[in-house]
Amino acid sequence: MVTIRCSEQEIKAQGKCKIKCGSPVDGGHYCSLPCHDRRTVHACKETVSKQLRCGHTKDMPCFREPSKEICFAPISLKRACGHVLNVVCGEASSLEENICGELIEKRLPCNHLARVACSISAETVFCNARIEQLLGC
Repeated sequence: MVTIRCSEQEIKAQGKCKIKCGSPVDGGHYCSLPCHDRRTVHACKETVSKQLRCGHTKDMPCFREPSKEICFAPISLKRACGHVLNVVCGEASSLEENICGELIEKRLPCNHLARVACSISAETVFCNARIEQLLGC
């Protein structure tokens, strides 16, 4: 314990004490901050590995709630069409299953080929091919 004069502020006194607080905090850890005001909220900042909702693990401060964390682990998703999409895990749930952005060649109703996204129907693509055609006028 540090003894200070009544006229000194407690903030000044904190600088004089170099002993770690040691108060118990969440997760079975102890406060590693130097001596501080007893009114200070103790949030454990020790880095621990926690399991996220998706099953991946992430290193984070002990006080953080894993259910509120976004997972940045890279994953590969196989689409219904067979193409593989590489994304981060936290984005996977927001992707629509039937949309594939892989560019492929498709034959249009006019018989020309066009490079379009896999999930786009060839019937909805406007053909930009230039052709020579003799007009009847």
